[in-house]
Amino acid sequence: MNFVRQIERLQMVNKLINEERTGTPGELAIRLGVSRRQLFRLLELLRDWEAPLRYSKSLSTYYYDGSFDLEIKFSIKVITDTESKKIHGGLNKYHRCLEMALSNYTLIEG
Repeated sequence: MNFVRQIERLQMVNKLINEERTGTPGELAIRLGVSRRQLFRLLELLRDWEAPLRYSKSLSTYYYDGSFDLEIKFSIKVITDTESKKIHGGLNKYHRCLEMALSNYTLIEG
């Protein structure tokens, strides 16, 4: 399940940023098993959520310049095709699961 992997990566990035031990963008991408471009997309998502994300060249790490807490929770519920059509107008099963999982995330800003 690709979206579960994305959520796990977001959680790992957030943890490493909080600990100020991400390393360089290249090192972080390798650590997460993604390309540099995919890493920058994850970081952009954090910025979209108003994370005060910065990078220190002297320390070679990303860090939060202020308070930012990220908590992502998701659940999956299998529903029938009939229920799906009533709710989502007939989207395929992958889209239903992804939409349900991501609709339950919580962003906590401190």
